[in-house]
Amino acid sequence: MTVTPYSYREYTGNGTNRDFQVPFPYLLKAHVKVYTGLDLATGAYTSLLVDGTNYVWTTTTNIQLTTAPAAGVKITVRRETPTGDLLAQWQDGSTLVAEDLLISDRQNLYSVQEQRDGNDASTTLAAAAVAAANAALASVASSIQYPLVANVAAIPASPADNQAVEVRDSTGIQGFAPLSGRPAGFVGDSGLSVRMIYTTAGNTWSWVQYFANDPENRYGDAIAILQSDVLGLDGSKLSVTAAAATYAPLSGLGSYLTTATAASTYAPLSSPTFTGTLAGANASFSGSASDGKGSLRSIPLNSQAAAYTLVLADAGKCISITTGGVTVPSGIFAAGDAITIFNNSTSNQSIVQGASVTIRQTGTANTGTRTLAQYGVATLLCVASNTFVISGGGLS
Repeated sequence: MTVTPYSYREYTGNGTNRDFQVPFPYLLKAHVKVYTGLDLATGAYTSLLVDGTNYVWTTTTNIQLTTAPAAGVKITVRRETPTGDLLAQWQDGSTLVAEDLLISDRQNLYSVQEQRDGNDASTTLAAAAVAAANAALASVASSIQYPLVANVAAIPASPADNQAVEVRDSTGIQGFAPLSGRPAGFVGDSGLSVRMIYTTAGNTWSWVQYFANDPENRYGDAIAILQSDVLGLDGSKLSVTAAAATYAPLSGLGSYLTTATAASTYAPLSSPTFTGTLAGANASFSGSASDGKGSLRSIPLNSQAAAYTLVLADAGKCISITTGGVTVPSGIFAAGDAITIFNNSTSNQSIVQGASVTIRQTGTANTGTRTLAQYGVATLLCVASNTFVISGGGLS
């Protein structure tokens, strides 16, 4: 995965382009350096360009070189935040200024980012070196000629220095000596060949590698088992095609899955439980349909026997109040939320307009706290932030 560096960008010249971006933040333009031929891992470079001579700043995020780099020339624009001294100096009794605090924090942050970019470059260089070394070793190993010997008994008793052999039938090689580097637990077999080299410096054979003489036959059973597992031929596995006839997909899959993982990836078609958004143009239910507040065929009831302030969970509910009234607070409901209020008493109940809330009585210019007569029913509908309309029987 390619990771965008924090503190530098590399560009390649084409002989015509002179403009290059500086897409990372910096404290001062003097902290931004422009190099040609820079090796990020070692720090070696061809040239360090000079601001005002070799390039100029056209914007705070763009520089323009005096001469366009030749095709193939690498240009590196890198931030180098100084770490030898504090850019924002503090003394006892100093006034804390936001800009100074930001400069101090950014100096630390930018320094850490630049160190990380340097570490990443070194890691990449090291990985490339390891890969090159492994390739060289593989090349050397493949260039060595390994004359065939039939079996362990045929291994030369008095080998010359750097003499190499390939033992076609390695049966019993686990007991052969002297031999260094044999993988722990390796047991010779007539179907396995072993390559090794003798060195007089250690007076021993050194293990190089082993491989199957006939891979298709030797590993055929294992391949058959693997195919059975993957393709579902053993009865406990199933293909995605078969799964689709039994399960509803919840997320993307590869070509095959086991029945053990199917249940955690698919919902059964019979009585599934879904989370998130259920997509589809239409839905039908043979039984009742409900959500977190109850059956969708009825209005949930919230009975209160004392003064009550509405909460967000009351949206879509009926508040049954016997005394104390109901207060509509601010900052709770969104446009489209509706609450029904039932005065379950023989006394008037107040529907109180809370602070920063506007309650408008439908069909009138009335606003403010409303009165709901005995056994009256009224519905509040939120039409905008903290704005409601109210209508109902017994409302004044």
